[in-house]
Amino acid sequence: MPTKRFDNLDKDKQKNIIGAARREFADNGFHDASLNGIIKNAGISKGSLYYYFEDKTDLYLTVLSEVYGELLGTTVIDPEVLTAENFWNVFSELTLDYISHTKDNPDIVMLTRDLYRMGDSPHASGAIADFFEKIQAVYVSFFSRGLELGVVREDVPLDLLMSILSHMGEGLDLWVFERWEEFSSEQLDKYSQLYAEMVRKIASPEQGEGGSRK
Repeated sequence: MPTKRFDNLDKDKQKNIIGAARREFADNGFHDASLNGIIKNAGISKGSLYYYFEDKTDLYLTVLSEVYGELLGTTVIDPEVLTAENFWNVFSELTLDYISHTKDNPDIVMLTRDLYRMGDSPHASGAIADFFEKIQAVYVSFFSRGLELGVVREDVPLDLLMSILSHMGEGLDLWVFERWEEFSSEQLDKYSQLYAEMVRKIASPEQGEGGSRK
């Protein structure tokens, strides 16, 4: 993660550096991204860059932290507004909000796809894991409320259920991001809704011996 010197830097200068790095990494990928290009576009010296960041990887992961901080804002919801009647509709809306934010900010796809190709799960990467923990906390709160409302199954421990759903979501991200350029906006919405429906089938309580779900 960036040094304390970067944390103490003027916010506008921070934004300028991260913005230049974000564009460079998104346009060229991690391996082909030019630090000289970032330095030029950010209007800083090479010495300054290493004054603020340990290396290229540190800068890249800092950019990802910024990206996932934005994504976190798309998942915020007050659990108290949820009812048994609207719970799953709200969940579907959340998934659509996520894909909508990604469509509006396609560099998210390029940055995350590069991380996958480097062999690291975004959920496990130490530099950005705290953001995923925050997102996970939002969904734990969401599904805990579902348990209270009787619309989330009780026969599976919540932490196990969340782990299953989290890995399923990561798998979908990886699959979609690798094919991003092939899909229309409508197709992306379709896969978003498909994910929401799959989550509902997995997480809803069984109804009777036939195993049908709500």
